[in-house]
Amino acid sequence: MGEGIENNQTGMVRLKSAGEVIRSLRQERGLSIRALASQLHWDKSRISKYENNAIAMSTDVIEKLAGAFGLPPLALLLRCIRHVHPELKDADNEAGLLLTRMEAAVISDQRRRRRSGRSKKA
Repeated sequence: MGEGIENNQTGMVRLKSAGEVIRSLRQERGLSIRALASQLHWDKSRISKYENNAIAMSTDVIEKLAGAFGLPPLALLLRCIRHVHPELKDADNEAGLLLTRMEAAVISDQRRRRRSGRSKKA
C-alpha cells in the first residue's frame, strides 16, 4: 500500500501517523486518556495503544474516534495524510490546497447534516 499505510492480514489498516494525530486531537480538546476512554466506554490502555501505534485500527474504531472528536472519519484520515506528508499542511501547493478544501467540505457537510437533522426533530 502507500507510504504511511500498512495492511495486515486481518483486514485492519495501520496508519503509521494515526496515533500521533489522535493524541494531538485529544490534547487539543483538553481530554485526558481517561476522559476519552470513558466517553467511548473503552479501557484507557486501549487509547494508549492506539496513540502509540501499538495496535491497528479497524474502520469502526476510526469512526468512533472521529465521532468522539466531532469529526467525520474522512477528516481524521485527511489529518493522518497531512501528518505523514508535511508538505501538504499548507495550501501553497496544489495537493495541499486540495486536501484543505476536501477537509473543509467534509466538515461543512457534517455540520449541515447535523443542522438539518435537528430541524427535522423540532
